[in-house]
Amino acid sequence: MAQQKPQEMTICGWNAVVALLKEHPERVKRLFFDLRYAKPLKPYVQWLAARRRVYRGVKETELNRIAGTVHHGGAAAIIERPQPYTPTQADIQRWAKKRSPLLFLDRIANPHNLGAIIRTAAFFNLPLLIWEDHPDQARLTTAAYRVAEGGMESIRCFEVSSLSEFCNLIRDSYDIIGTNPVQGKNLLEEPKHRERIRPVALVLGNEEEGLSQPLKAQCTRLVTIPGSTHVDSLNVSAAAAVLIYHFFS
Repeated sequence: MAQQKPQEMTICGWNAVVALLKEHPERVKRLFFDLRYAKPLKPYVQWLAARRRVYRGVKETELNRIAGTVHHGGAAAIIERPQPYTPTQADIQRWAKKRSPLLFLDRIANPHNLGAIIRTAAFFNLPLLIWEDHPDQARLTTAAYRVAEGGMESIRCFEVSSLSEFCNLIRDSYDIIGTNPVQGKNLLEEPKHRERIRPVALVLGNEEEGLSQPLKAQCTRLVTIPGSTHVDSLNVSAAAAVLIYHFFS
């Protein structure tokens, strides 16, 4: 991989890089691309050139080295390492007033799952994602960006010191819906976000352990996705797609 400063990271994957260039080109410090893809990138290269940003068309073998993977899709961009925002009281009040749907992640550990969840959230126009500052929680990595397929550019990620305490702050304004593979209410009996008196904050639990007990205690109710008895549960990113579609589509 090309040498980077500690505060930088590489975004790769064609859709992820093009979405970044389209929505936030100012974040791109350096751009590298397979020479075969020079033509579709021309408008973005011209924008970078006008601002004296580094860009270069390279052979595939060199791009493999720069990206640190062969799964780069023909392009790699170097950006400042993104940091999640910290929600303020004003944010909470604004979200509640606008009935903004919220998605909470409770220690989602796999960056590929994080990326897949963000891709689904972006597809269904769910723009606010909140997780806890916990060592088991995946962060915004190269892998997460690539799997999100450009979805990162329409999602705003927030980090809180305690997700259960944050849920307690919004309990009067939101229905906090947690997930449980076997003991929750049947998802099909749950009304959609727009049919509720209060908006929905949906909580997804850890891949192995599910929701933590403190967070489970903060939930208005738990729901279960009905299915067969052949397997116990869905992968969390697949479950996220079903739940987000049900509540927010």
